[in-house]
Amino acid sequence: FFVFSCRRFHLVVALLFAIMDSFSSNYLRWMSPTIGDTFPDLQGETQHTDAFSLYDYLGNKSWGIVFMHPGDFTPVCTTELGAAQSLKAEFYARNTKICGFSCDDASRHRAWVADIEAATGQRLDFPLFCDPDREHAIELGVFDPQLKDDAGLPQTVRSVFILNPDKTIALTMTYPSCVGRNFDEILRVLDALQRASNFGVNTPANWQPGDKTIVPHNMNDEQAEEKFGKNGFITADLPSERGKVTEKHYLRYTDDPILTDANSKQSSKLTARIGKIKSWRPPKSFLPVAGALSLSSMRRRRGTSGCKSNLAPVRPAEEDLGVEQNECKIDDELNLKQNVGDCSQHKPWTRILTVGFSALKSEIDDAKQQGNAKSEIDEYQSAKHRDDPTKAQMRRFSRNSAGSEVVW
Repeated sequence: FFVFSCRRFHLVVALLFAIMDSFSSNYLRWMSPTIGDTFPDLQGETQHTDAFSLYDYLGNKSWGIVFMHPGDFTPVCTTELGAAQSLKAEFYARNTKICGFSCDDASRHRAWVADIEAATGQRLDFPLFCDPDREHAIELGVFDPQLKDDAGLPQTVRSVFILNPDKTIALTMTYPSCVGRNFDEILRVLDALQRASNFGVNTPANWQPGDKTIVPHNMNDEQAEEKFGKNGFITADLPSERGKVTEKHYLRYTDDPILTDANSKQSSKLTARIGKIKSWRPPKSFLPVAGALSLSSMRRRRGTSGCKSNLAPVRPAEEDLGVEQNECKIDDELNLKQNVGDCSQHKPWTRILTVGFSALKSEIDDAKQQGNAKSEIDEYQSAKHRDDPTKAQMRRFSRNSAGSEVVW
């Protein structure tokens, strides 16, 4: 009786463990958020900070992608994070911020980041969330009951959550631990989701950016014409619809709205530019300038002022300048009311018409450098003549045309 009772007890215990294991596995699966649910705010540590908030990181206007990883120092995850970093500019162009997630602490994350850089050549600068106690992994329900780490704890699967700007889940993808993610596919579905969100279109099988999209099924033909234009979509010729009068054809193709929108904006910009060109009339002040810039009024000139340009308008009379040659000021910000300097003595915007912005900037820099040097030399000479020992001992130098320093 005792042996029989023990056997029954062991059987009951084994049955209870089986029920608990089954319940825990199903419970983890039931807990997993799905499309349309609000993704929780991950708050805790990353490799960069101990006060991270996913909601603060994403802001109110960015899309988000959260990548789940089974653990640090795992081979497949190492290649995945390097691939994600290499595509960060692509995500940024799509107004999307990325965030990693792994069940380890910040110190192990930082050590792992160094390995990722050595293996893939990519230095991670996006956050890698820490969940050493698996608290958030349990909340998200991303465990694989069959996959255990060295301590016997379940590890996370390779889940991907794409989040709308309002933090709701737009798409989920789950890979087993033995299969690495396809980041080209992640970019493709992100493009498709943003087409649907921003333009209200669907995408067909194997769709790629630039391919035709599909008019949504809940939109009848009249609504489709209002949205896409009378000839804005093509209806597929289907046997089930031949010879029938219907308000809604269920398979209708339209162009990629990104290309349509870009062409429309480009056309509008071009039309606006053409209108400005046609309506432009030269101001009265431009007429004497045009005469001053004519070929007959330009000559080659080589002087000692350091001006490199070979083009110069006719110089006005000395008494009309209003300033001495060596007192002409140089303005780095191209003040249109100021002379360029001793090397030109004319309005900078007239010079722009002849030699361009880059040449003008080079002229100003050279003239400023030579003007500073000349003023220091003059000050030294005048101090020397006045026998002023204080100013005579000041630092005095100039630079020749090659850039070398000459001490006086």
